[in-house]
Amino acid sequence: MKTYNLLFASLAMVVIGCTKSDGDGNSTDKTNGVNSAYTLLVQDKEKLSSIAINVTGELSVATATESAFTLNSTPKITYVEDDFFSYYHQSGDCNGEITVYDFERKNVASEIVFEDLGACNLKSNAILRTENSLYIAYEIKTSKKISDYYVRAIDTSSEEVVFTDIALGHKPVEMAFANDRLFVLTLDEKLSGKYGINVIDAQINLLIYYDLLTFGARRIFKGPNDNIIVSFDDLHMTIDNNSLAVSTTKYGVGTEPNFKSASTMKFDASGRLYYDMPGGTHSIYPVISAVYDFEKNSAILYAYENFLSEAQRKFEFEIESTTMVSYDEKNDFILIGYKKIGSNNRGGLLRIKPAPNPALIDNLDVDGVPHSIFVE
Repeated sequence: MKTYNLLFASLAMVVIGCTKSDGDGNSTDKTNGVNSAYTLLVQDKEKLSSIAINVTGELSVATATESAFTLNSTPKITYVEDDFFSYYHQSGDCNGEITVYDFERKNVASEIVFEDLGACNLKSNAILRTENSLYIAYEIKTSKKISDYYVRAIDTSSEEVVFTDIALGHKPVEMAFANDRLFVLTLDEKLSGKYGINVIDAQINLLIYYDLLTFGARRIFKGPNDNIIVSFDDLHMTIDNNSLAVSTTKYGVGTEPNFKSASTMKFDASGRLYYDMPGGTHSIYPVISAVYDFEKNSAILYAYENFLSEAQRKFEFEIESTTMVSYDEKNDFILIGYKKIGSNNRGGLLRIKPAPNPALIDNLDVDGVPHSIFVE
């Protein structure tokens, strides 16, 4: 059994403590990055739109232009991976639809779902996209007290409408995909109150494995080496994508990495996770950035106080809270989106160099609050 590095919190703060919050200046890296491009999704009240950002290698972002992605309301059911942003929405005529934006190829595709059942007659809980399939987890009432639970697997490689409904024993909460298998986190609401893991063979669309876990699961996602991570408050489980063997990593009190509550997550090539987390006792800001190393079971926290001066935080950038975190592998920059103080439609994008020598690279003010980002 693995154990969590109890030195995590204090070590992280020492590593990133390059600038005191009451200092006269800031730590700024003068090294130019290489050319790259980002698509930044920003939220203005309920509207979600995108900004195409070209980075020329200078310290500041050279150009920012509006692009074609626009949604009048922010979707509640989404799936984000690599260059794809997928979301489920329901029309007024009770049709369900999954729309997939490919920000690398600059195209969009939509798939109508539930024409047979009627989207108004069921509740959709989660979606997932792969190269040739879409999955939507849903529940449908058969009586006032009884619901049936399913995952619908839709073959997007076929010109015909081809789907399979796979029955589940409990309420589906979230999904992850690895090794041609769909992993579904479920909740037994009626009896035990415990969460379970369901494994579906994606080649034949059949449930091949089920295991009851425990209480308080927060999320499921694909982690390093394409293994599956199930996150809890005080631990996370790693499920081998082939053998389905489970190992557990426990955290000490006050050392929880808190990726369980992240609104954005991005892995680098070495398997480190970049995400947002509650500031808690580590920062005066409600949400900050962090990087978790699953191999070392340790994290580094990037509290604003440790790489920006008070004047920068309060007056130059007007930072209220972190809204998204990602990573630019080409340049080795952490990307931090934030909301500005006292505004619901103004934000910014910081690029910083990571530990062991964290430093501010540049900042871009944007109309809208950063929601997520795609790096080309």
